[in-house]
Amino acid sequence: MVDVLIKKTLSIIRRKFEQKREELRWKKYQELGMHIGKDVNLPPSTWIDVSHCYLISIGDKCEFGANCVLLAHDALADQFLDAGKIGKVILHDAVCLGCGTIVLPGVEIGPRVITAAGSVISTTIPPDSIVAGNPAQVVGKLSEYLRFQKLCVKKY
Repeated sequence: MVDVLIKKTLSIIRRKFEQKREELRWKKYQELGMHIGKDVNLPPSTWIDVSHCYLISIGDKCEFGANCVLLAHDALADQFLDAGKIGKVILHDAVCLGCGTIVLPGVEIGPRVITAAGSVISTTIPPDSIVAGNPAQVVGKLSEYLRFQKLCVKKY
């Protein structure tokens, strides 16, 4: 009984510690100029381009799956062109990024967009879209997806 109580207490302490660490992480990003809206689920596995996070804006109620990447710069071509790519990354309200989604520099994702897991977003995405692939392409409308999900829920 004592072991169970100790484990529960340690679990609560660990959860509070992790929550505080995430709050400090968000605060650091905001101090560096990044906009983070309200009610954003930004898991610890999300990689943010810290050196250019002032170019990143995340709207309210955005959701991130595990291991997402937000890049505001790409220096891969530096060696060959002596120039890199730098661009804003704007996620409007209610964007849901599936696990492992990569958002490249210069991309704006409209409100109410859902990306499939593993998508690589290299161009601007219109509102109310479902996107998938590498490079990601619009594969449907949010209304169609929600209608399909409602049918699936009714079956169970």
